[in-house]
Amino acid sequence: MEALAKKACVRTSSVNISSSIQVALGQSFESARKGEEADFWYVVAMTHCLTAQERASNGEKSMLIGRGVDGGPQEVRGAMWLGVRGRDRFPTIPLGTPEVEEKAKVRLAMLREKVAASKIRPAIGFVAP
Repeated sequence: MEALAKKACVRTSSVNISSSIQVALGQSFESARKGEEADFWYVVAMTHCLTAQERASNGEKSMLIGRGVDGGPQEVRGAMWLGVRGRDRFPTIPLGTPEVEEKAKVRLAMLREKVAASKIRPAIGFVAP
């Protein structure tokens, strides 16, 4: 699955941008409680599996990623994905501390750099469900 995920952003839906194989791979790592690997593949999906139109129309915030984030809103991972999704969409979840928020921003930047350094550049494609 990882070999395919490195080559193609195979999506089963042209409207559900979370249906890529990269998100499925991230969810598999999430189920295995391997958050770092899960987040890497979620960021690959955010970076490479959105069309230009999706990117222009709130693309990242529409991705259903980080579904099994450990702990509550004070956790760095939770704060990172809430920041990606848009905190305005989740008004009932309290903000983390400023320190956690800063760590979340740093972690997302680190993951983006890691994805860029990986040289993984999957091509976007769609398959019928």
